[in-house]
Amino acid sequence: WRTRLSALPADALLELSALMAEPWDVPPPSRAIDGAGDKCIRRHKQGYSFAMSWCGWSLQTSVTPSLSQAIDWQIALVHARECSRPGRLADAAAWHVPLREGDLLRALEAQPRLQVMFRFGVAHGGRTIFTPSVRSLELATELRQRLLAAIGSGDARVSQALDAAAHVATAERRRVA
Repeated sequence: WRTRLSALPADALLELSALMAEPWDVPPPSRAIDGAGDKCIRRHKQGYSFAMSWCGWSLQTSVTPSLSQAIDWQIALVHARECSRPGRLADAAAWHVPLREGDLLRALEAQPRLQVMFRFGVAHGGRTIFTPSVRSLELATELRQRLLAAIGSGDARVSQALDAAAHVATAERRRVA
């Protein structure tokens, strides 16, 4: 293991360390239909959404009034994640991306009403900090990189990075709306 771990990039080791340190976030049973913490259909006043998380990434769909639609979204996103896994494992440069773009596009083609928000969390200073949720996978990956770089530079830089990320996410929401 020592040889394999020493061959990983520094951010991979940082993320693995953060992943091992963070608590398992299991939603309350009353809010979860399938009961699984990382593959969860959630009930809201307006309907249902699907959320899953792994390796510091969290994905959340928009809300739909249809439970069957939320289940279809779950199937599409879990399938996309599983299709992306071999490519992420084979390509050291892509290990930190939650889904490959082609796999995400196929999920979106299969489910045209699917809207996904991405965010990244990492343990820092005894708590988990998250990037703001954004719709663009590319932007989410960029915000992740900025956050990890800031963590290596001290608390003031982390605060600045999170503030800047919030402004970028707000600008993205305005462009989409």
